[in-house]
Amino acid sequence: EHSGKKLPWGTLTGIRPTKIPMAMLEEGASDEEIKAYMEETYYCSDEKIQLSTEIAKWEMKLLEPLDYKNGYSLYVGIPFCPSTCLYCSFTSYPLGKWEKRVDEYLDALCKELDFIAEELKNYRNSLTFDPERLRVIQERNTELYKLKQKYASSVNAPISEVIEYGENAKIQLENLSSSEEKISHLKNEIKELESKVYGDAKKLSEKRKIAATTMSKAVVEVLSNLGMKATEFTVLVDLKPGDTEAQKCGPYGIDDVEFIFSANIGSPLKPLAKIASGGELSRVMLALKTVLCSVENENTTETLVFDEIDTGIGGEVAVSVGQHIKELSKNHQIFCITHLASIAAFADNQIKIEKSLKDSMTTTTVYELSPEERVTEIARMLSGDAFSEASLEHARLLLQKK
Repeated sequence: EHSGKKLPWGTLTGIRPTKIPMAMLEEGASDEEIKAYMEETYYCSDEKIQLSTEIAKWEMKLLEPLDYKNGYSLYVGIPFCPSTCLYCSFTSYPLGKWEKRVDEYLDALCKELDFIAEELKNYRNSLTFDPERLRVIQERNTELYKLKQKYASSVNAPISEVIEYGENAKIQLENLSSSEEKISHLKNEIKELESKVYGDAKKLSEKRKIAATTMSKAVVEVLSNLGMKATEFTVLVDLKPGDTEAQKCGPYGIDDVEFIFSANIGSPLKPLAKIASGGELSRVMLALKTVLCSVENENTTETLVFDEIDTGIGGEVAVSVGQHIKELSKNHQIFCITHLASIAAFADNQIKIEKSLKDSMTTTTVYELSPEERVTEIARMLSGDAFSEASLEHARLLLQKK
C-alpha cells in the first residue's frame, strides 16, 4: 500500500519480503548493497528488489514497539514458489517439480468443498418449520418463566430451583393434611395451652384487682396534697368481653383496665381521658408517677422526667406541685421542664434554654444559672420584668422558701 504499486503476482508465485533484506537493513546496509546482494544471490529484478526493501522497512517500523527478533518477517513462505524467490532464506526448488502436487492439492480441495456444500444442502433440507410446534414451545417457555418468577430466586435461575420448591411444598402439604393423628394431637395441645394461659391470666387478674385498690387510695392521697381534696380516683379492672377463653384472653391478659375520675363532690366517676381538664391531667400524671416510682422493687426508677407538668395550673396549686416534686427529689433525680417560677424556684439547680437567630440560623443554647442569675430569671418568669425591684424581691422570697 505504501509503495504505491500493485503486486503483479499471485498467492502461490509472488515475492514477499523476508528476513534477508530486513536483517541487512538492521546491520546498516544501504539500498545499493541490498540490491547487489539480491541480484547476485536470487537473480531478482530491480522492481522486485526495490519493492521488497520498501516492505521490509515498513515491517521494521511497525514491529519496532514489539521488540521483535532480528530478521523477523510478517510473512511465511510456502513450498510452491519460483526457483528463486524471497519467501524463505534459502533457494526454493523449481516450480515444475511441484506442478503435479499443486494440481493434486487443488483437486482434493475442490472435492472437500463439494462435500461440505453437499452436507450443508442436506442439513438445510432436513430443517422443517412447524408453526404448531413453535407455539407449543413458546407457551412452555412462558410457563417456565412464570414458575421461575414465583418460585425461584430469579427468572435466570435453573429450573431445578422450581422443582426443589415443589418437592418441599409437597412434603409440607403431606405433613399438614395427610396426618389426621397429627392434627388431632395439635388440637389437643392447643386446648391444653389455652387452659394454662387462661388460668395464668385469672391469677394475674386477681393480683391486678388487689393492686388497683391500693393504687387508687395512694393516688387520691397524693392528689389531696396537690390541691384536689375532693377528688375520687379508681382503677377499674373488668373482664374482656368474649364467649370463649381464647376470645377473652389477649397479650396482656383477660382484663380491660381503665382510670375513672371525679374532680368534684357529687359528680359521677367517668373515664379520666374524657372528662379531665389540662390542669387535672397534669396533677393526676404527677400522682401516678409518684405512686409508681415509690414501689420498692429491683426496678425502682432512679430518674423521673416531668415535661411541662405545670400545664393548666398556677397560684397555690403550682406551689403545691413544686413542693411535691421537691419531696420526690429526696429519693430520685428529677428533670422538670416548666414555665412557672413557683415550680422552678424549688429546684436545686436551674438550667435555662434559649433560642437565638444568627446569620439566618436558629441556635439553641443551654446553660446552668448562677445564684444571681436565678434571681433575675425567676423574676422574669414571674412578671416578664427581670429588672424591677418588686419582681426581684418576689423572686428572692420564692428561692428562700424552697
